[in-house]
Amino acid sequence: EFVVAHDGHEGLEKVRAERPDLVLLDVMLPHMDGYEVCTAVNADPALSGTRIIILTGQGQRSDSLNALAAGAAAYLTKPFSPHELLSVVRETLGCGVRLTPLTISLTTSASDNCNRQLPPSPRCG
Repeated sequence: EFVVAHDGHEGLEKVRAERPDLVLLDVMLPHMDGYEVCTAVNADPALSGTRIIILTGQGQRSDSLNALAAGAAAYLTKPFSPHELLSVVRETLGCGVRLTPLTISLTTSASDNCNRQLPPSPRCG
């Protein structure tokens, strides 16, 4: 299940309320950009287990460095395939980490096509 927020402030409120394992976060959000949301989530000790994957159309090296500096676990540049997203999600969560039933996705309408329910991560073998 996904919960969608249409701006950064709303997204941050939902992350704080739901405490998801994973946030799929767009950079270009009204009122508070994705870097600011990412920084705020990482500064909150109560959200220390929340991992953030930034999904964006901005592909400059400085953009990925900004995402990592804000505390993102991963950075994916659009367009990407569902297979790429799933691979990054599994890599980000790692073996032994289970998804809670709720994942928060902060998106703009242009990237809503990325909102798909993902299967659980594979078991380590």
